[in-house]
Amino acid sequence: MPSSDSEFDVYVRSRAYPGSFMVFLCFAIDDRQSFRDILKWKEESKRYVPYPNFFLIGCKMDNRIDDGTVSMEEGLNMSRLIHAVKY
Repeated sequence: MPSSDSEFDVYVRSRAYPGSFMVFLCFAIDDRQSFRDILKWKEESKRYVPYPNFFLIGCKMDNRIDDGTVSMEEGLNMSRLIHAVKY
């Protein structure tokens, strides 16, 4: 699904949620902004999915080559914070 906040993208995402019971929240481990955006996407999805089961997915793990990437510990902490079923 699109991840921008354009009016069209918000419209498209709002149509994808109804009937869902699982929400996969993905971020790029080499992009801290995408990691911070997880909280925003969680709140958005809760508006459309009453009792979601969240799954947190760290993408681009092959790019974990420097200290600037999101660590496994940070990912686990975020998964606890958002009450994810699995990280």
